[in-house]
Amino acid sequence: MAGATLREWLAPRCASGQSPAAPAQRRIGPNQVWRVVYEKLPDLPKENHYVLRETGEVDADNTLMRRSIRYHIFVKSRPPNYRLDWKLTLADYLDANEFISESIYPGHDLLGEKWR
Repeated sequence: MAGATLREWLAPRCASGQSPAAPAQRRIGPNQVWRVVYEKLPDLPKENHYVLRETGEVDADNTLMRRSIRYHIFVKSRPPNYRLDWKLTLADYLDANEFISESIYPGHDLLGEKWR
């Protein structure tokens, strides 16, 4: 499912009631947990095609999940251990709860779009 957007990836899973497997119960920091998400869900779109403004190079580690986790924990100050709070963050991303302002989204000051 390479190249699929998060919305395209989520649609059949939400409709079928399938829920992603929970990460292993180990202590891991918010800046590393995104790797566990992609290990458990390898076909989840990485959306890491943005380039660093300083160098123009693609930042392969700046994935959608890494930015989403940072948004959830550091921007919205939502606790990481409650399912409902993650649903709110997902609803924010899907424009169904709160509007995500580009000026507060993690990476806005470092990343730019790659010329296509």
